[in-house]
Amino acid sequence: MIDFTERTDTLLEETRYFGVHESGVQVYVVPKKGYQKCHAMFATRYGSLESEFMKGDQKVRIPDGTAHFLEHKLFEEPDGNVFDKFSVLGASANAFTNFTATAYHFSATSNFYESLATLIKFVQNPYFTKESIDKEQGIIGQEIKMYDDDPNWRVYFNVLGCLYNDCYVKYDIAGTVESISEIDKDILYDIYSVFYHPSNMVLYIVGDIDLEKVNTVVCGSLKQAEPLSEPIQRLYPAEAEHIAKDYVCQKLDVAVPLFTLAFKDTDTALRGDALLKKEIEMKILLELLFSKSSAIYKTLYEKGLINDSFGADYECHEEYAFACLVGESKDPHAVRDIVWDMLQSQEITEEEYERARKVVWGNYVRLFNSTEAIGYSFVLHHLTGIDYFNFRQVYDAVTLSDVRARKAGGLDVKKSALSVVSGEQA
Repeated sequence: MIDFTERTDTLLEETRYFGVHESGVQVYVVPKKGYQKCHAMFATRYGSLESEFMKGDQKVRIPDGTAHFLEHKLFEEPDGNVFDKFSVLGASANAFTNFTATAYHFSATSNFYESLATLIKFVQNPYFTKESIDKEQGIIGQEIKMYDDDPNWRVYFNVLGCLYNDCYVKYDIAGTVESISEIDKDILYDIYSVFYHPSNMVLYIVGDIDLEKVNTVVCGSLKQAEPLSEPIQRLYPAEAEHIAKDYVCQKLDVAVPLFTLAFKDTDTALRGDALLKKEIEMKILLELLFSKSSAIYKTLYEKGLINDSFGADYECHEEYAFACLVGESKDPHAVRDIVWDMLQSQEITEEEYERARKVVWGNYVRLFNSTEAIGYSFVLHHLTGIDYFNFRQVYDAVTLSDVRARKAGGLDVKKSALSVVSGEQA
């Protein structure tokens, strides 16, 4: 049985239990008394960013899109599709692959423990055949072509291609039709044996559940595994500080041009709580500079350059980080110019800082109202080396001077790029 340790945040009155199964899987349980819906997520630190690694003394380059392809294929079993099993149990299951993780999850209001066992077992039992892989290549090929015509998808990945020279984050998570054609069952089994090793995985369980029952189900479902002969050695190409280019425009059928103005953050040497602190500082910064109450938003809106679709986001990892402003505009270049000018001239006041700080804290607290939001946020941070349960302590350490200093590196106009999708080529 797993020996769980308890940790409670007395301010939030939230408790989580943590333990490590003897196979190496890290297990978190967050009880939510009185909640009808339970949620479980079984995830591995393996996403599209992991395109190269060492196998013994050999460097292995994985075809782009392999992580996403493997996610699709894992749902297939010799006797059918695992979605059918979840459906019979009344559970809603799904999965996703991003730059840093692949995660399998479900939500249920009944038959939770049976669904939990199903989740754990199917993720541990890969089944690949040449015939099914050939079929999946056609299915995912169509999905890739669909994304190629998706304006929101293209405006996002086009800007990453502007920001990054060599980092694999610039490549489409699904790969290309050409790259997935290189995938065969031997590649999938090899990748699975490395990146789906229990020591590289985490199981997060949230809801009105019994810890002892969870312990019994988890221990009865997780397989034993031989330790990895050596730690996973991921290989990431060195990324230059400068951006690849500052502008790209793609012509697609849209009524109003879409834009993404992104800022490359080159402060990527941070880990753990230091990385979390940077994320919190940037969230505060984006809230005070670009929310609907900000001077920049009001200026752009009053000039008719943006609408309610405008928003800001920040993504950070040990190997990359960037901030994005997204929206629709009849003149994306004017949006960029005004943002650039106001960023360089606007000073951050203590009043603005305190308001934005409270918003960021409120957003964190609201996570605990949703079992899915808890699982998603905490798992993705965990796989980036961040314990999101440390949020309050790290948040309390952030100061106004920290946020002012972060602005210079996180929103450097010299490391920004504009991506536009328009009905007209520009």
